[in-house]
Amino acid sequence: MAENEKIFLLAPLHIKRKEDIADTFDVSPETVTEWAREGAPIFMAGNKYQADYYALINWLSKNKPAFKNLSTPPLPPL
Repeated sequence: MAENEKIFLLAPLHIKRKEDIADTFDVSPETVTEWAREGAPIFMAGNKYQADYYALINWLSKNKPAFKNLSTPPLPPL
């Protein structure tokens, strides 16, 4: 590692509702459902969709053309 190189460790960020996942990635809730069916790391907790933000952005960058060229993932709402 270079002397001036920085390493960032990111804590897991849990998104707790389908609508919040959709808002975070600027898509419709129906798109979130489609991603889940396609194997995205989106899971059901009770009757609610949930996802780890970083796992989902990683999956999107590998599986969805619109997300392939992101140099920095969109920041989720706080």
